[in-house]
Amino acid sequence: MTILNWLHTLRVRMQARKAARSTIKELSALTNHELNDIGIARGEIRHLANQYAEDILRENLKSLPSPAWPGLEVNPNLKGSV
Repeated sequence: MTILNWLHTLRVRMQARKAARSTIKELSALTNHELNDIGIARGEIRHLANQYAEDILRENLKSLPSPAWPGLEVNPNLKGSV
């Protein structure tokens, strides 16, 4: 991984966490009745925000080049290389 890829990944991760915190803040400010109207339970807020952050990461990091090591397999279940 080059330094530029690392910096890009770091920037995207920071943006994703910021989006998750913003989502948590906005949804937490709603009343239980308002949350019910949009089909969200108060206990789901953190989970939904983290899911949103993961979607941002997945969308923005899929364009990065694959590792430069020939023969390296990536196991999606382990979220890393084997």
